[in-house]
Amino acid sequence: MKKLYFSIFYFVSCSLFLTAQVEQKKEASQDIINFNNRVGNKNIINEIDILLDENYPQYNINDILKTGLNGIAIELNKKYEVKGYIYSDNLTSQKYSVYIMDKDTNGILIEKDATVFPNFKIGDEIVVRGIVSQFNGRINIQVDTFFKTGIINNLIKPMIVKVLDESTESKLVKIEKVHLKDVKQWVQNSTSPFKVTVSNNIRLFEILISEKSTLSKLPVPFGEFDIIGFGSQDDDSPPFLENYILVPRSADDLIPRKIYESLTIKECRENDIYGKPYNLNSNVKISGIVSSPNFIAGKKLEFLLTNEDGEGIMIYNSTTNFNYNATEKQQITVWGTLKQLSGLTVVSIDTLFLDQNIKDYKSPQTIIELNEGYENTLVTWNNAVKIVNEQEWVKKSPFFDVQVTDGTSSFVMRIKENTDIFNLSNPINKTFKLSGVEIQNSNKLPYNTDYIIQPRYMSDLEIANTLIDLNEQKKLAYPNPVENSLNLIDYHHSSQNIQLTDNEGKIIMDIDQNKLNIDFSNLPSGTYFLKTNHIAESFVQKIVKY
Repeated sequence: MKKLYFSIFYFVSCSLFLTAQVEQKKEASQDIINFNNRVGNKNIINEIDILLDENYPQYNINDILKTGLNGIAIELNKKYEVKGYIYSDNLTSQKYSVYIMDKDTNGILIEKDATVFPNFKIGDEIVVRGIVSQFNGRINIQVDTFFKTGIINNLIKPMIVKVLDESTESKLVKIEKVHLKDVKQWVQNSTSPFKVTVSNNIRLFEILISEKSTLSKLPVPFGEFDIIGFGSQDDDSPPFLENYILVPRSADDLIPRKIYESLTIKECRENDIYGKPYNLNSNVKISGIVSSPNFIAGKKLEFLLTNEDGEGIMIYNSTTNFNYNATEKQQITVWGTLKQLSGLTVVSIDTLFLDQNIKDYKSPQTIIELNEGYENTLVTWNNAVKIVNEQEWVKKSPFFDVQVTDGTSSFVMRIKENTDIFNLSNPINKTFKLSGVEIQNSNKLPYNTDYIIQPRYMSDLEIANTLIDLNEQKKLAYPNPVENSLNLIDYHHSSQNIQLTDNEGKIIMDIDQNKLNIDFSNLPSGTYFLKTNHIAESFVQKIVKY
């Protein structure tokens, strides 16, 4: 039988010279006859003699990646020889698994079961012989043998993409300006692969991080970053036309777009004589206690974050809410840029991290004037106020303003669309004590005027209620006396809250507005009071338990 050798001569400049030699040999095939890789400068010739194996026809990577309509590889289970350059370190612990690419940016994952891994490096040119396989839609080559044939000095740069699909599979790509959707997905020093979801505020991308990658050793990457990797797929059944993912190779594939400085809320609030923050436009990391609900509807964020002394700063993002529902008393850490909106200092955040601790925040402090010192602080106006002109009560998104006065001082009260106050059909026509966040709406320097109080919810308006005893009028509930179950009447649905108290005024329970009955079976016999609080008046009914 004839044995065919290829003596491959090539310059480092990638010039190739091939000569054929023919020799009689009984054996049908061998993997490697001779391997000499004498690397020198571009004037020195390197010689590698490789046995051509007819069982592994030479093929382009791009042809191996072709699929049918259902996404199944056309060349599945066929043997081929391909040539490419190594573009990743080993990505798994159990086998040798690396990505190779040709000069036309076509890439493919090659895998080989091994206990001893070859000493290949990124940039090495290798020849691979193996069988085409497919796992969860991703096309691979299961290696029978491979060997190094040279090196490449200039690696191909990743192409920037905005979507992962079939066209990006096995391509080296880069997705810009993303952030972690849920930082809890990140498992530093994981012993197995893990997935994280990132977002560019337009779409979501799934990232698969190998436990072998140096990327898995990093702490949680907060803020905005670019991510590089090979397009891949994790679709567990045909047709393989969805669940495209990105596989970064190392820590170098995650590129932070910002460096964040750890500051306190107090430091973020420090201003110059013109009311401008000293750290304006700085990228900051701050922690604090959530002290208000989210003031803005939709996929946006606007809420107050305070420290233990009650000093606060408004947290803001106009494009995403990070799937976070602002919940008072939660401790969180945010990463973002210190901005100023109409004189109000805010942190326009890139991402946030929810700590596990729950902590009370400082109650509003009573004030007699609005000034820069109380900006982003919870306050209570010293005197009761009333609305100056009820005609200003016109609901407009995202907020509307009404003038209030205590008879001496006047200022603006702002009603935000994502508060229960916004849902009132009629303005409040009584005097009330006003609490809320002091904010600012100043459009010119110096920023030391136009302060506003923005209440958080209905309980920030302490209205002088009229108490109406319903024993002789309409009833809130029946039967009365009651033995086991007290039925509530629809009348209570317009109330702010419902409470059951004992004869001494101690609250027995707060009752959900949507509840239809109250279980009295475990309560001792005696006298109780059912109370509903409305905007300007309260109703109470005496209830007797057998």
